[in-house]
Amino acid sequence: MNYEQDYYAKVVPNYTAPVKGFEIKGNGPALEWNFTTEQCLEADFNFDGYVDAADLQLFGDHWHLIDTDPLWDPLYDLMPDGIIDAADLQVFGDHWHEGTPPKSGEGGKDGKGPNGNAGIVFDLDATTYGNQNLTCIPSQPAGTYIRVDVYCTGVQNLDTYEFEVIYDPTEIEYVTATSTNPITFEPNILTTNGGTALGWMIDTSTPGVLSIAYTLTGTDTTEAPEGEGLVADIVFQTLTTEQDIPTLTFGDVYFYDSFGVMDIITNKGTAKFTTLPPDPPENVIIYINSDSVYITWDTVPGCTYNLYSSTDPYATKPWLDVVTGINDTSWSAPLTDEKKFYYVTAVESQPTKNSSKKRQSK
Repeated sequence: MNYEQDYYAKVVPNYTAPVKGFEIKGNGPALEWNFTTEQCLEADFNFDGYVDAADLQLFGDHWHLIDTDPLWDPLYDLMPDGIIDAADLQVFGDHWHEGTPPKSGEGGKDGKGPNGNAGIVFDLDATTYGNQNLTCIPSQPAGTYIRVDVYCTGVQNLDTYEFEVIYDPTEIEYVTATSTNPITFEPNILTTNGGTALGWMIDTSTPGVLSIAYTLTGTDTTEAPEGEGLVADIVFQTLTTEQDIPTLTFGDVYFYDSFGVMDIITNKGTAKFTTLPPDPPENVIIYINSDSVYITWDTVPGCTYNLYSSTDPYATKPWLDVVTGINDTSWSAPLTDEKKFYYVTAVESQPTKNSSKKRQSK
């Protein structure tokens, strides 16, 4: 068939005939009917004009079917050979995210299903099995590899997911992502009930946006997991030493259940890189001279100092008795009968308006 060419056909009542690249529908009594074909995106199985996780879910439902199976549909045999397999998945991947994406919350991206209250979070402790809920770590030197795990929380009958990670490409760059954690060997949540997942789709075509999707194969609803579990293990590399916060956030997030009900996830976490604190002063010396106590320490470049004291050396830090903003590397006070313990911290000085040290605008 040729695009926008007129054809004549006999249409059977209530029948939908999917022709590769086209869709022909007929309703009512049998009749002779002329029609014009309408171009459809290849791999856009739900005909919404965009190849995304909804199509991936439909593809997964037909995985490994052959042309003699009762549920066989040639629409999914993208490399026509009578079986839905890796060759078809390769073609599907070639068309991933083709078309015009619907706006967030529109064009079928709406509704309220079983995962309406589910969430998605980051865990910056990717070397420990399970979600450690670590969402803040110190800024890392340029060139450092940072491994981040992503977990879904509170899911019910999860069959397919698609989510975006938003980051600043001037501060960190995407390296790789896997469906499982290769360090702890933690599995992907989709496989925890014995199911098989496929279609690990990654899209980095938009700078600063990482899009990931994954789906279960088949239609066995008992394989769809619930609760909390790993959905991705991602590696970034830092490009600068000082990263703004928050560094990682989520964009659009969609969870699908086994029946194709899609939920927009709004319960989304963030991951932050805080400023790396200065090294503590070294060679701290305390001594008494006459009726005063003296404390000295080595210089930490670009810092002022805070001096903490307490009568209890085991009290929870930071101690409440504190002298802040000390510009020198020494301090003294009159000696009293009360026994005290001390420690010193360095605090990075804030540049003044006339300072030549300026932070790059983002």
